[in-house]
Amino acid sequence: MLSGACQTTEEYRSAPESRFVKQSAASAEAPPPVETQVVEEARVESVPERVYPEPETLASMDEGALSELLGPPVFRRRDAPAEIWQYQGPTCVLDLFLYRDGDSGPLTVDHFETRAKGNDVLTDAECLVSIMKTVERAKAG
Repeated sequence: MLSGACQTTEEYRSAPESRFVKQSAASAEAPPPVETQVVEEARVESVPERVYPEPETLASMDEGALSELLGPPVFRRRDAPAEIWQYQGPTCVLDLFLYRDGDSGPLTVDHFETRAKGNDVLTDAECLVSIMKTVERAKAG
């Protein structure tokens, strides 16, 4: 047995309060009441989901409205009395057939067709949404 072992009296002190972390007795106890949580959650702004137009809205659109909606076509051909505008997305192609109303009226959509690229099968609506998303990404940057 060792008789010469050191014996010290250690004094334990509590750590000083940190200026970075302070916890009050109230915050350590329970979460805030449910009413407070609901109010705080209601403050979060939700972004509404983008609603895309139905393909039928293309019918009778003039060239200005089309350009605003879809931008310039990737292909444009004049084949009197029609003008054919083509838009391409990653999954499909949209062909628009525009005719002039009278001799001096604006060009308006008379007919449109969509076709999927490859072996994909898409509805007209899915194709239009795909093309519009492509246009939006290009505008964003």
